[in-house]
Amino acid sequence: MRSLVVLTIAALLVAPASAQDEGPPPLVLRGVVHVGDGEALPDGAVVVRGRRVVAVGAWADVEGRLGPGARVVAVPGAEISPGLVEAMSAAGLTTPGAWAEQETEVVPHLRVLDEVDLHAPVWRRLAARGITTVCVTASPESVIGGRSTIVRTGGPHGRRVVEAEGAVKATLGPEAWRRGARNRGPWGTIDHLTRRPTTRMGGVWVFRDAFARARAGGLDGPAGTTLAEVLAGDRPLRVQARTRGDIETALRLTAEAGVTFVLEEATEVRHVLDLVKARGVPVIFGPVFDRPRGWRAFTGEGDDPALATPAMLHAAGVRFCLTAADREEEDDLRAQAMMAARYGLDPAAALRAVTFAPATILGLERTGLLAPDRDADVVVWSGPPLEPTSRPLLVLIQGEAVVDRIPDLPPERTVAPAQPAPPQRF
Repeated sequence: MRSLVVLTIAALLVAPASAQDEGPPPLVLRGVVHVGDGEALPDGAVVVRGRRVVAVGAWADVEGRLGPGARVVAVPGAEISPGLVEAMSAAGLTTPGAWAEQETEVVPHLRVLDEVDLHAPVWRRLAARGITTVCVTASPESVIGGRSTIVRTGGPHGRRVVEAEGAVKATLGPEAWRRGARNRGPWGTIDHLTRRPTTRMGGVWVFRDAFARARAGGLDGPAGTTLAEVLAGDRPLRVQARTRGDIETALRLTAEAGVTFVLEEATEVRHVLDLVKARGVPVIFGPVFDRPRGWRAFTGEGDDPALATPAMLHAAGVRFCLTAADREEEDDLRAQAMMAARYGLDPAAALRAVTFAPATILGLERTGLLAPDRDADVVVWSGPPLEPTSRPLLVLIQGEAVVDRIPDLPPERTVAPAQPAPPQRF
């Protein structure tokens, strides 16, 4: 494999002048390269041309083959990784906290993208933290919510949307009946402003009834059409379930419906690892916390967390990634990986859980990994990506710099060979 990479580098960097004239000169990023799948190159290089990564390999294989015009960025102590991928977020929503359609609790035909502001300041903040791709999911206020959207945090507006209409999200738990601007109890006259259900067993019935009617062709309109796509395996299903009981219910209901799904949040998944593994259910786990905040505290679903859950998922062989969910500040996505590593998850696996793993679960084939012909979503960090003192110096989204904090360098932006960062003392 390494020989093939070297050949690719040679072909690209010493191509005839006529071939080089067809596009921009390559950008070569040098440093410790974290490929994304757990592999690391101590002194590696990532070659970017236009929007794509064209080669990844050892610096020694690249140095002697640099053609004229190649730009090299080699900051001492720098480490390079794929852009971070957030698999579950509420970023950019114009009405965060209450973005569900309240007329009915089964709205799989609605598009979350229609509620997302692609010009909101949050995207710049996320990009500045090294997050390049985000999946915005439907509100947990609906038992069966709308279709998620996947967007880039920066770049030309016309290329921001990666997937306009993605997975349908269902919610098992109190948020499906306790949240919402019109969530009042079923007393007096029952109308469209009275949310249903009002209990767990009611939520389970709504889920089961919707899928049963969709399978029988009795759920009319676009909602029935969308659930038919889920039943046929043409559209993914995600289920938010935090407690052990709700996770077991999700496994039971999806088995009854005959559909596969991705489990979201899964605070107490450590109690049912055998069941989840047996079904082959991917898990989007998080956020990692010792004390719940917000709705998780209000509903009581976060009363039994475990900081070591990511390490348990990894040890059990369950396919998973990490998410910060609605957290965007000091406990953002990178902080989730740092916390997971602190409590037993191998650092390489923790970095994979916020790059390649979420990209795979989301079905993204062009991001999350530094490899030829992948999108050039790349972050150059000032040090190890999961060190608290490290920060993004350069963030590329499809080869375009959306964050550039590289120190002033000579015109070719090249400095002395990269050296390992000194050990941190605290």
